[in-house]
Amino acid sequence: MAPTALCHPAIVCAESIAALHFIHPIPIQPFSNPVTDIQRRSEGYTLSFEKERSLCSTLAFLAYAKDNSNNIPAICLEEGTGGAYLNVLLAVNKQEHNSNTHILEGLEPRFKRIFSLLADVDDGSPDVENEVFRAIISMCSDRILYRLGLIQSRGKYSRRSIKEGLQLALGYFRRSATYKKATLDSFIDRAKEVVRLVDSWSKHQRQPELEELVEGIRHLRQVESVYDLINTIPNREMDPSSRAHLIRMISKVARYREAARFLYRMAKKTPLVRKMHLVPVQLPSKAFNRDLGINSKPDLKSTVSLVDEVRNEKDLAQVCHLLNSTKKKANEQFTAQTRRILREAKIHAEIQLLYYCEFYRPPNTHLPRVVCSSKDACWLCNEFILMYEKIHTPRCHGKLYPGWRLPAECEPEYRGLVTRYNSRLQSHIGKGVKVLFERRKRTVYPDPNESTLLSLAWSCSTLRTLASSPSNASRTPNIIDEYLQETVLSSEALVPRSTPANNELDKEIPLEIGETTSNIPPIQKQESSDMSEQPDEISTPKTSSPMESSSTLELGNIRSREINMGQTSSLYKAGPLGVQIEYAETSSPELQGSQLKKLTYSVEILAPEEIKRLREGQENVIVDAESLEGEIEHSTDGDGCVYISNGDTVVKIFMQPTSIE
Repeated sequence: MAPTALCHPAIVCAESIAALHFIHPIPIQPFSNPVTDIQRRSEGYTLSFEKERSLCSTLAFLAYAKDNSNNIPAICLEEGTGGAYLNVLLAVNKQEHNSNTHILEGLEPRFKRIFSLLADVDDGSPDVENEVFRAIISMCSDRILYRLGLIQSRGKYSRRSIKEGLQLALGYFRRSATYKKATLDSFIDRAKEVVRLVDSWSKHQRQPELEELVEGIRHLRQVESVYDLINTIPNREMDPSSRAHLIRMISKVARYREAARFLYRMAKKTPLVRKMHLVPVQLPSKAFNRDLGINSKPDLKSTVSLVDEVRNEKDLAQVCHLLNSTKKKANEQFTAQTRRILREAKIHAEIQLLYYCEFYRPPNTHLPRVVCSSKDACWLCNEFILMYEKIHTPRCHGKLYPGWRLPAECEPEYRGLVTRYNSRLQSHIGKGVKVLFERRKRTVYPDPNESTLLSLAWSCSTLRTLASSPSNASRTPNIIDEYLQETVLSSEALVPRSTPANNELDKEIPLEIGETTSNIPPIQKQESSDMSEQPDEISTPKTSSPMESSSTLELGNIRSREINMGQTSSLYKAGPLGVQIEYAETSSPELQGSQLKKLTYSVEILAPEEIKRLREGQENVIVDAESLEGEIEHSTDGDGCVYISNGDTVVKIFMQPTSIE
């Protein structure tokens, strides 16, 4: 490698990626990104940040309409000034300028059909929601059938179908009725109906039968504690991976029906959503230029020696030894990887969207605040988004894909962005080498699990109406039932306890600085209003509570607090769960002047006898955290409480808005 100053930034980036991949292919375990004040900006926007995030993630889920891991889409939302329109910006991973153009061309008319239906949601037609559902099934039928194991994808292993999975479950439950009778009977009836609907689709293979099948799976998902029930099947009857696969099929396919309901309701409540237009994003051909690396001579020593931790040949030899390699073998691997990146790597959809927003966005539009892919962001995309700062992405799966590149544009305005990113990557190389020397071995994380445990974020914008007088605000908890409070569950803060978090007591030092990017999305306070002048470093997220950032719940101990609107609670740990409550700001005109600026909440672990009483009740009040993906709305019970479970642990959460005197 030539001196850094003489190298094109794209070459430096490729060499840094190859070095990082050599040190650690999975730099960190999956985590959720914090939401900063910069990202939550509201001036001039019609949609609240929370609505933009929910809508963006739902559309990104639908955009992955075909089963092809090489064609991953991403979406962000661009508001016209004054709420004139809402552009849905869509991009797909690309290797060349013209590659995957057919994917965008195929998605465009299908999204336009959905948007045209939503545009008419206020015309009084009672069937709009069902029409949206039919359009979604038409658009995503291949992906749905693959998820259900009813068709196979080329080059992939054969999946067990939902019919086979349910037949195994039914066979066991018919012989062993060990669960609550009402729940078991409901599951058996609905599972048998799904099997019948699978047979009906297999016989006719038409869209109406597929619509009925998806609806039937949604009904099956609504069985009380259905995932807990499936997990009672012993390993000798159904192995754990088969149980998990069955649960994933049910939850993900049910989501297509839920997406139709979500889009219909949002369009009905928010006029801007009726003005959505699809804008396929394609960067100019110069962004895909590959001539830059033709004469490059990658060298591991030159790249790694840029960090302080590797000062000489001895240090480099030590790095190679700890990674079970030699200098010669490591350099050959590094050289081959760098050249492969320069020759074959793709520009991921999220990066295309960020470049479009930064350099090609038309005037009279607002910068998007959220970018979502159909999957969690890869580590390299996430690092770029964190550096960019102005746009939020919900989660990162933590894996480094070496077939990743930045656009190759050479103008000064582009070079500044790439140079900052290269500095960030080189900093991570230094941190990786430092941890390698401290641990004396490579830090190994398992391949990321892409299922997402979701958080609790209560938004007053979902309330129908709330009186603003102090007398009304201080009424009994039944106020929440009376006003039909809904709870928004999002993929932000219900996380496995084993996930890395910001904890000074942790003895293990993660390879990357991910311990400063908690799995919980508190609001970071940025003092500077100049977005372009923010530092590259990731700030340690802070909760709004003056208490410590996390607390362990104990049986019999109720934690009660107040938080202000726009703030986030501490993280409460309860066995495998981590719970955090966000009192989201609202853009609803009728609530903006409300005095209900505080949220009183309490969190507690339930005793076994209380859990038994809830499970034996008539209503399905316990939310199974492991079953949730994306954001959902969930009503509280009559006392204003929500119950969330993970395995045998159940957490009770009470919330009530209160006024500021």
